[in-house]
Amino acid sequence: MPGNNEQLITLLKAGDSRGVAPPAIIKPQYFTVDEVSDILTRIDDLKQYWSALRPTSTSAIPTQLLSRGMPTCSPLEYTFNVREMKEIMYHNFSTYYEKIIETIEKEFGLPTEFNTDCQYPGFHIFVNKTDEQQEYSTHNFHKDIFPSLGNIMQVGDIISVIIPLSIPSVGGNLLYKLNAGPLGINVSDPDIFVYNTGDMIKWPNKLLHSIEPFTLFPNERRITCQMHLNVLANKIIIFW
Repeated sequence: MPGNNEQLITLLKAGDSRGVAPPAIIKPQYFTVDEVSDILTRIDDLKQYWSALRPTSTSAIPTQLLSRGMPTCSPLEYTFNVREMKEIMYHNFSTYYEKIIETIEKEFGLPTEFNTDCQYPGFHIFVNKTDEQQEYSTHNFHKDIFPSLGNIMQVGDIISVIIPLSIPSVGGNLLYKLNAGPLGINVSDPDIFVYNTGDMIKWPNKLLHSIEPFTLFPNERRITCQMHLNVLANKIIIFW
């Protein structure tokens, strides 16, 4: 384990998407079936707090969020959302947040904490509310970059972490490109990392990646728990 993590952290310093590590599983079936069911129920119970990633989107399957991650809004909006949502998220998911802290500490061998000015891990949500199948046909290749993070904390190497909670029967996995070039524009013929419900998965923030286009049949959902690790020399800070 330590050797793999040292290699990942070294590759994170490469500067562009060439040479970074591919996605990897930290823990398979990290959340049990019962835990996944409980988390999904809690997400549904908090539906009044869901927000659209793009309020003006006309997509048949709009991206919704339960707590807004740092890249999804302006720094000021993020600050307000942290104030609004942080206590709500902890009240509903504290058991799982504590489990995540323990796991990251064991995986990396470093003390791990949440930051008081950042969100706890949040959720990406796609739901089909119709009686017909709906298509999410968008590619959005990107890297997980946080220009304003340095205003909140010292910035080290960033690792993104995702835990799939509900996966469509068609598509919805992770597309990624290991050799996209310095500008990240060569995204033809990407690789696919197949998600399994409950797995804890990581990738370097400089990895060019996108959600795989997917189909949601009636009553299907695509829901993932998401967070990022700020890896410093003496500790890890989890944020979203």
